[in-house]
Amino acid sequence: MRLGQILLQKKWISSKQLQEIIQLQTSKKNRLGQLLLQKGLIVNNQLETALKEQYPNFSQNLRSPNTEALQEVGLNRAIADFPNQQSVVRF
Repeated sequence: MRLGQILLQKKWISSKQLQEIIQLQTSKKNRLGQLLLQKGLIVNNQLETALKEQYPNFSQNLRSPNTEALQEVGLNRAIADFPNQQSVVRF
């Protein structure tokens, strides 16, 4: 399931908000989760929860990222020191 669909299903964003972010994503070429965080439409915990649902193997690697596992789920980069991060999660 796509990230936007997961967030809609959980009622964390509206269809209108998703469409606006998708349009913005097309012009800025940023990741959907990053734009939603920047706009204040979701918080880090919501993004993390949705990504865990989207990529079940991802949650196993949040504490100690494994390059092969991250590549397996299609992520280009991750925060190496995730447990100490309190700011925006970048994907």
